[in-house]
Amino acid sequence: MLEQAVNYADHQGVIVVAASGNTGLEGVLYPAAFESVIAVGSVDPDLQRSQFSSYGPEIDLQAPGRDILTTGSYASYGLMSGTSFAAAHVSAVASLEMAFGAALDLDGGLITLLPPSRIPTPAAYPASYVGEVRTTFTDEFGIPEPVGLAFSPRAGMFQVLGALKSGESASDINLITMTEDLAGSVRVPIGATDDVQMAFDENANRLLFFQENGLIAFAEDSDGQLVVTTVTRHDARRFGIRNPQGMTVDPLSGALFMLDSAGPSLVRVEPDPDEGFDNVVVSVVDLSLRDSGDLMGLALDPNTGHLHLFSPAEQKLVELTQSGQPVAGRDLSDLQIGNLQGMVFAPSRDQTDDPSALNLYLTDSGGENKPGRIIELTFIKPVDFAFAASSHATLVQTIDTSQWSPPSPDSAGIVYLPASNSLLVSDSEVNEMPIFT
Repeated sequence: MLEQAVNYADHQGVIVVAASGNTGLEGVLYPAAFESVIAVGSVDPDLQRSQFSSYGPEIDLQAPGRDILTTGSYASYGLMSGTSFAAAHVSAVASLEMAFGAALDLDGGLITLLPPSRIPTPAAYPASYVGEVRTTFTDEFGIPEPVGLAFSPRAGMFQVLGALKSGESASDINLITMTEDLAGSVRVPIGATDDVQMAFDENANRLLFFQENGLIAFAEDSDGQLVVTTVTRHDARRFGIRNPQGMTVDPLSGALFMLDSAGPSLVRVEPDPDEGFDNVVVSVVDLSLRDSGDLMGLALDPNTGHLHLFSPAEQKLVELTQSGQPVAGRDLSDLQIGNLQGMVFAPSRDQTDDPSALNLYLTDSGGENKPGRIIELTFIKPVDFAFAASSHATLVQTIDTSQWSPPSPDSAGIVYLPASNSLLVSDSEVNEMPIFT
């Protein structure tokens, strides 16, 4: 039964890895001894077989298995030995190989990490769907050059940072509703230039700015209004950022992610639960091996936990895991993005969409006679419906909309709003009805 199960997994394309055993004798234990299983023995730091490791012709690979630091009981750590630890090393490296689309080569009994030449470029990432939903030109709101974009879930509004005006030391955050109306603006003591990074921290309900090795926070009150009279500043030199090109916050953990184009690298900053950003844990993921040229922008998709970056040279949107592993690439060349200044995931502005659906919004500051704009993108491919040549319908109900209060004597359109479980009806004669004029 065990061999049948292992063979079935192998036929389905599953790589099965098992420890050879810890008898120290010849004779590999099952299931490692099955032909379709990668049998792993243990070697010591000197690359000689560990005394406890079972051996035999069935062995496919050897991996470190002596004095491996691992977790223990009651939040402790300790050194342990065994072929199970060796098998874990092989499973991990095999997963890395498969993640990059490479075949697992057992020739010579060694697996090596990928050389830089085999790290996929954005052009080689698996292609995934992306569609333009709509484009809003920001000069309609008096913002000729947007240099930052964020979204406040509590307020239900986009926060668009306008470029610093000549002779001024403060900048305006323009508040734009989901229905594309300007709801006002708030002036903040930020010199808004191309190097300023902006992100909303939903975990702590605050708007963050990064500029000149400083992290600046403005809290949001219970009504979703920014409190700009109280500013919290943090020394961000410990983050080690040399050339910031993007910033986003994980809404669940509150971890701050920054894209440093000097490398490039992905920097994760975890604030202390009590001391916040005054006491942080910083970790860095090297992106330099991806040969993607300059990278700009950074947004985190709360539904997947994946990060999205933009490659200007490739005009591609790159999707990565938080550990920097490639997931997908999306071609944005048709949009001709010239100067990306911000990226954020937010609900769809189409009220007929699923309320939980999130779209990606980009802001391009324009330039060279091109206006600034906010571009809404969706990753959900439209469904192609196949209609039969003929079909039959059954009348369920007829509603006289002229009998409504208020009435709708000349209904011109109807749509279903899933968020409120209601219908929205438009009427072409409302302007002629005395009750509305």
